[in-house]
Amino acid sequence: CDWSSDVCSSDLKFEDHEKEVVKLIYEAPDHSVNLYEVDYHLGSVGKSLDSQSKRRSTLMRSINEKYSAITGDNHALIATKRVRGDRRMFHYFLDPKKYEEIKHLV
Repeated sequence: CDWSSDVCSSDLKFEDHEKEVVKLIYEAPDHSVNLYEVDYHLGSVGKSLDSQSKRRSTLMRSINEKYSAITGDNHALIATKRVRGDRRMFHYFLDPKKYEEIKHLV
């Protein structure tokens, strides 16, 4: 393990649910989805808002840490942007060029 990071080399494989979310975002129009689409895909709909938020946050952090460890790129694979007019809403998006770098892993 590199103790300066939360990711160990043995953890560098994307889990199935991480792969599915990366593909979901990549295949969406404009390579962007809202938080409800992620929650639906994760089966989190109907759970508490805190539970949904924590699950999304943990998932995105894991994906981005693995991406960074694999590629050496310190920028996130999946970024977030608040929706104008509703600061509680997020869109998750990715750069298709970054996806091309790791598509063989997902």
